[in-house]
Amino acid sequence: MSVVSAYLTGMDRTWFDERMRQNNVTSADVARAADKARTGLSNILSGKQRMTTPWAEALASLLNEPITEIFVRAGVLRREEVSPQPLAGMSEPDVVPFQHSNTADMNSLEKLFGADRPGIDVWQVRSNGLAAMGYLRDDFVVVDSHASERARMGDAVIAQIYDRNGDAATVLRRFEPPVLIDFSPDPTERHVQLVDHDNVVIRGVVTASWRSRT
Repeated sequence: MSVVSAYLTGMDRTWFDERMRQNNVTSADVARAADKARTGLSNILSGKQRMTTPWAEALASLLNEPITEIFVRAGVLRREEVSPQPLAGMSEPDVVPFQHSNTADMNSLEKLFGADRPGIDVWQVRSNGLAAMGYLRDDFVVVDSHASERARMGDAVIAQIYDRNGDAATVLRRFEPPVLIDFSPDPTERHVQLVDHDNVVIRGVVTASWRSRT
């Protein structure tokens, strides 16, 4: 069962109808903005299918509402579960790029996983935010930046979360569309951040990992 599915709380159809009426927005307007068939919106508002990012982005734009509010009103997220943006300048990164002086310094594992190609990089884990998924502090991960737009449910990803000053915190998270979650060993410390491609942006997908014996 998806982690996000556990957050479903019910569609607030009345709120959407009222906000669309106040903004003189029709279903056709929303469908056009989302580049989707109008029947899709009808199914979402009637609770037959879940709100997806393209529909949420279209509604957020046309209704002049934060995309987080759209997902909360659609029952995809609980308001209290959505973490505020961290102060990026004061946050320790979950992962840091692993630097080599030159390509010849790479070990056989790194080359096997393609880290000698552009856009495929080695990072080192600096937190236990995804410990429950098996990624521990000081582990090495291979990250494919080309796959950032193709991240799928359950992928471990590197993302950046921007604060109001434009500073970014680099995090290692599990992708459960439309949000990122961490898997700390302490369930009470697990957080949710909505991927809005503005304040929260996926930068790459983890494709391999290993642990040093030393």
